[in-house]
Amino acid sequence: MIFCKRCHETIMVSEFLRESGHSSVALTGRMKQIERKESLNKFITSEVEVLVATDVAS
Repeated sequence: MIFCKRCHETIMVSEFLRESGHSSVALTGRMKQIERKESLNKFITSEVEVLVATDVAS
């Protein structure tokens, strides 16, 4: 799990990780509630290796 200060940083880090061959999802407060739940569930069920989040996940 990686925490970032800003929403755009979260998205950039998640994209960088995916481009580098790691499975990752972003989780930010700007996402709809259902999208946040889906991202968190993918991390919990080990569908993705890394969750990149703003403080919304803390």
